[in-house]
Amino acid sequence: MWMTMVLLAAGLSADSHDLSLRLTASKSRILVGEPLKVWVSWTARQPVPVNFESVRLMVSDGSGFHQHSETRTQTSNVIRTLTLNADETRVSGHVLSVEGGGLPPSSETRFRFAFPKAGRYRVRADYYGAKSNEVTIDVQMPEGNDAELYAKHLRARPELLTEWALLNLRSQGDADLVAKLLDQYKGSPYLSRLRVLSWEQEIGRALSTHYEVQGRERNPLQGEPGALLQQIESEVLDGPFDEDRLALVARKRLDWDDREGAARLYREILSKHPHSQAADEARAMLPEVEVSLQKRP
Repeated sequence: MWMTMVLLAAGLSADSHDLSLRLTASKSRILVGEPLKVWVSWTARQPVPVNFESVRLMVSDGSGFHQHSETRTQTSNVIRTLTLNADETRVSGHVLSVEGGGLPPSSETRFRFAFPKAGRYRVRADYYGAKSNEVTIDVQMPEGNDAELYAKHLRARPELLTEWALLNLRSQGDADLVAKLLDQYKGSPYLSRLRVLSWEQEIGRALSTHYEVQGRERNPLQGEPGALLQQIESEVLDGPFDEDRLALVARKRLDWDDREGAARLYREILSKHPHSQAADEARAMLPEVEVSLQKRP
């Protein structure tokens, strides 16, 4: 689970005059502890290598900026670089939800929300001296069912919103608890990202079972994995993590040779989420998929 992958590192730093960053937040008002999705638009003035994962997201509650480091269940020294051409713009998506953790996990592991209390926050992106604009986020206490979810489960266990819970890395039974919360508090803004992470886990389990029972000759779309994809495709999420739902299904349909379905989903991403990282992926993949469809007899 905590494998370290190694790739050759390319140049990471970028002169601030070669690169401009623009930060956009999915919401300007969120609940205490609610995951926030932000997008960084990267524009190069001349060719420059960048690594999206190395951008620093800086958060201030009024007492000064500090770097938010989203918790991870894996460590990695993989460095994936992309060279932006002059005047090219690309978008990367990032989540500010929970920080803390440490490997290996233990009962002493501590987690913290990115937005742990009500108030006004400022967020900016920083990449080796290239700084974005600042966005303002107003954070308020939850009400109704969201208040119940927060008070009973999330306030003391922020990691329940992350893969730590889905993989039972902190304590046994967390995955079962998450399943119950997703059902009981369906539609809560706290749980949209967790819903996507859960679907990824479910697809993996269904695919493993399919190969064990049916073998690799039968396309997964003809079995339980295909039925699960249809279910995921029908469950629209209210909020910014819906792009992740669509991208997840598009990738799986492409992996399983449903190019018509993948093309349809990529077009839906471009229509509904045109300024997102998923849209960048769709713009890159769709022409290739459409060409392969035209070549089919």
